[in-house]
Amino acid sequence: MAEITRDNLLAEHLDWLLETTFLARLPGEEQGRVLGAMTRRRYAAGELLVRAGSPPPGVDLILEGQVLVERSGPAAMSRVLGPGHLIGERSLLRA
Repeated sequence: MAEITRDNLLAEHLDWLLETTFLARLPGEEQGRVLGAMTRRRYAAGELLVRAGSPPPGVDLILEGQVLVERSGPAAMSRVLGPGHLIGERSLLRA
């Protein structure tokens, strides 16, 4: 698969990611670095992305489809996330 760049996103009509996600808050150079570190992956229906109690292996940005996020404990909740949502960025920022 081709490297992810601003030009590739524009050509694929995915440039909305540059304006509606965390990428919009980054300076151009940093934005390019983050895009260059990204890879694309298609998940199978029902595949486990994040296991409770374990930090995610990276950050997933949803381009299409939906995922169900569940959290247990005192603040239990379920939420459906769709295109433009990130999974794992807070864990990454907290290292």
